[in-house]
Amino acid sequence: NNIPYVVVGGAGIQAAIVDALTESGRESIMQRKHELKWLLRSTDDVDLAVRAERLQVGNALQQLALSDPSLAIDLPYSFNPTAHVQSKEKIVKVHLNIETNKDEFKGLSKCYDEIIDNPASATIRYNSHAPFTVYTAAPEFLIASKLTRSKPKDVVDITNLIRILGIDKINRTKIEEVLEACNKASGRVTFDSILEDL
Repeated sequence: NNIPYVVVGGAGIQAAIVDALTESGRESIMQRKHELKWLLRSTDDVDLAVRAERLQVGNALQQLALSDPSLAIDLPYSFNPTAHVQSKEKIVKVHLNIETNKDEFKGLSKCYDEIIDNPASATIRYNSHAPFTVYTAAPEFLIASKLTRSKPKDVVDITNLIRILGIDKINRTKIEEVLEACNKASGRVTFDSILEDL
């Protein structure tokens, strides 16, 4: 439906890691799979930031449900920005947390439009499935968002992303500017600590 979106949160970081590892010329597919096994954590949540009205997103999800009979999509979407997407053949459920405006987007609400306007492209390759591309928030926004919470899993996500991308590929100044603009400058302490450990 041509709705501008980016994957944010942990799923955005994991998509960026998969893209970087499978494109970085590692020695073998088996080595990559082994490395990914230790870098990716299990999650059933995918956080999306979109530029659309809630009704427009709900309509797109209904169209998806109608176009793919293998999916069951539960849409409590009128009162909660979450859709539950489940395969009818397997017991696999994914919770899509869909933020449609800056007020729903916790942490970096002042940067909401900039995050959507400057996506990064990530290609996902999984076993024999055809590769597909998703748009994620740029690494600096993914890191800054995690720094606003700084829970242990957030620190692990940030550390893994920086290790895979390379510290020279991360714009530290941009991260600090984002934290400052969103009144989350305290995240710089955690960021400095992560960089010291690296």
